[in-house]
Amino acid sequence: MLRLRGRRAPGPTEGPNERKERRYVACCPVPADSSPSSSSPPWSSPPRPRALSPRLPPPPPLPPIFDPDALGTKAVDAAIIACTESSRRIFIVLGTNDCSQCRVFNDVLHEREFFNDFIQQFVPVLIDVSPKGPNVDFLKNYGINAKKGFPAVAIFESTAVEPLITRNGEMVKVIKKGPDAIRTWIRSHFKKKAEEPEKQ
Repeated sequence: MLRLRGRRAPGPTEGPNERKERRYVACCPVPADSSPSSSSPPWSSPPRPRALSPRLPPPPPLPPIFDPDALGTKAVDAAIIACTESSRRIFIVLGTNDCSQCRVFNDVLHEREFFNDFIQQFVPVLIDVSPKGPNVDFLKNYGINAKKGFPAVAIFESTAVEPLITRNGEMVKVIKKGPDAIRTWIRSHFKKKAEEPEKQ
């Protein structure tokens, strides 16, 4: 039962200006033992916090294939000197770092055993042809249709021989067939070593 405690009501001699503010305090009974008992319903206990699964860190970014700031003309000039000194040919790869087919092609090209054979035949030149980069003119000069996809490949035998250039997405079709098809295509352009004369 609630009990009200406060001052007495104003008497008959008190005027309206002499009345004091009456304050009432509600007294609520408190049970003697307020600790939760084992018989309390399950919904009365506080919910347990859910265990958070650990978040894995994001994978590190893949290293770039092409240098977006390098001038392709200077790279080609340096490759021509290397080819002249080593009797090899220039193997130009044109693409962008956000191109998934370019990464597949690059991974196959740099396989240890395959690259050892490749480097004996060619001097590789990787040129970034991003739309806002400094090498966009390579696409126009080589007649490459960028809408057909990258990478595009240009193989230069010599200044007197017409280069082999994949202008219309031919290399993209090869890449979709898998790594073996990429190796086969590149090896098909290897030059056979000259047979050594028989010793008498």
